[in-house]
Amino acid sequence: MKLRYKSGLIFLMLGLFTLAIIIVVFYQINNEVLMTKEIRKLSAVANEVSLHMQSNIIEKIKITKTISSFPLIEEVLVKDNLKYSLLDKAARKDIIEASNDKWMNMDNINDPFIQKYITNSIAKYFNKQIKIFPLEYGEIFLTNKFGVVVASTSKLTTLAHSQKYWWEASYNNGKVFIDDRGYDKSSNSVVLGIVVPVLRNEEVLGILKCNVNIMGSLTDVIRNVSDYNTGKIMVVRSHGAILVSQNIKSLSETVNANIIEKLSSGIKGFILNDDDENFIIAYTPIKITLGSNDISFGGSFSSIDQEFGNSDESWFVLVSETKGEAERDSYMIINLIIFFGVLFIFLMILVALIFGRMITNPINTLLLATERIGLGDLETKVDINTNDEIGVLGTSINNMASNLMNTMATKKELENLNDKLYISEKSLKKANEKLYEQVMMDGLTTIQNRRSFDIKIHEEWNRLKRTNEKLSLIILDIDFFKKYNDTYGHQEGDDCLKNIAIVVDKILKRTGDFFARYGGEEFVALIPFSSITGVKSIANNICKSVEELYIEHSSSTINKYVTVSCGVATMFPQECDGNERLLIKMADDALYKAKKSGRNRIFVARE
Repeated sequence: MKLRYKSGLIFLMLGLFTLAIIIVVFYQINNEVLMTKEIRKLSAVANEVSLHMQSNIIEKIKITKTISSFPLIEEVLVKDNLKYSLLDKAARKDIIEASNDKWMNMDNINDPFIQKYITNSIAKYFNKQIKIFPLEYGEIFLTNKFGVVVASTSKLTTLAHSQKYWWEASYNNGKVFIDDRGYDKSSNSVVLGIVVPVLRNEEVLGILKCNVNIMGSLTDVIRNVSDYNTGKIMVVRSHGAILVSQNIKSLSETVNANIIEKLSSGIKGFILNDDDENFIIAYTPIKITLGSNDISFGGSFSSIDQEFGNSDESWFVLVSETKGEAERDSYMIINLIIFFGVLFIFLMILVALIFGRMITNPINTLLLATERIGLGDLETKVDINTNDEIGVLGTSINNMASNLMNTMATKKELENLNDKLYISEKSLKKANEKLYEQVMMDGLTTIQNRRSFDIKIHEEWNRLKRTNEKLSLIILDIDFFKKYNDTYGHQEGDDCLKNIAIVVDKILKRTGDFFARYGGEEFVALIPFSSITGVKSIANNICKSVEELYIEHSSSTINKYVTVSCGVATMFPQECDGNERLLIKMADDALYKAKKSGRNRIFVARE
């Protein structure tokens, strides 16, 4: 490739590299700033929704308190409490239970027994409130201080309420209790029970409860805020159940488990990495649901007339949007950077090609001159008269040509060249010998390797076949070595291999004995001129010596220290039709039987 094209290519690569760095740096910095900004924005939305919802609930508490202040309520409660107070405790209990059973077993709402509770003056007052606030209330009812209904807008599930959690919470503490009932069967809706004690001189005369349908008002808050804010808004309990969200039925779904974990961690803004898409999420609690000195909040998961209730949970406003939506402006800026960056790169390439041509013309002149000098035309002269580096190079080429004309190679120089060649050949021979040793040695244990063993057993087989002598082979394998590596790591595994190689190499002391690493955790010992008894003795000595290294092996199922299994085979090569592979197979089969029969032992193949 010509130099001017190379310069253009270099400018292209540098430009693309620089552009890529600019895009990556911009994305990283802008992404951090953007994520922080988006979390703050979503947190502001969550705070706004939380305040609206808290105000909504407080307003309903105020209305309920206003209802409870109706003068007739106090008068009726005093009379009803007096009627039950005149009874002894046992009689009062029996009367309440009997009335409650009668109430629960009676289906005819027009029965006088039912009518006296739902058509009395207090009940009529409650019904007027329901008409004033249509679709607001499920039911309103009043109990005396013994938990018995005094007046109600409808037939409730039970007449007696003193054993219910919300009644006890309000009566015993003398303060407002918000009953997060979940799905109320009597009103066929998700409601909050606003429980207010009716007080006279700090004495609780009775309990007023308004089951308020809040889903409509909370949904309106979310819809109004969503009209001018981005992000999906929902109200969830602290255990994840979704109370209010667009297009999701109340209490039918829960949020992601990772979100539930964040709700309890106190981290108000975070990025959720979902399988399909990443989300930016911010949340804030609705403070009134956390409870206070004046108001308690809670519920029960299920009871006789409701389900999916609160289990000691608070409410949170959660606002989320996809990361892609937040990054839309950033991607537009990145696209502009890419467009103008590529345009700039191509302009630079065009400039590089023009200047490259101006620079390469004198270089081409130099190349032509050097080619002619190389062909033997030493009278060639370079005609470049400039004061830059190319001009200096042209002068140097002219001087070189002149010097070549005046220089001849002498006999001494040729002799020196021959001496240097001889020295180089000797160095090369030594290097080849050293390379041969490295090829035949195992790099980890510094003993002979598999290649060396293959050559050695072939030579020994043919040699002993001629002299009709025995050739023995021991193949040893470290027991459970993979588990050892998994437990202690490959560094300890390498040290284990080295130590075993050292101890076995010391056992094979006879001239002619050969020891090599066969591969992985396997080693081979080639022993000529030995009886089967002698080879067995060597194999047993190997097993014992390895075990006495006391290398700890907690993952072994047969010993607390590292052990080996040995397969032993002995043959007369002259008596075999095959080659050395038969001896290797016999030893390998014996090793398999040694491992199968319990490991940490030897097994001798039949001759």
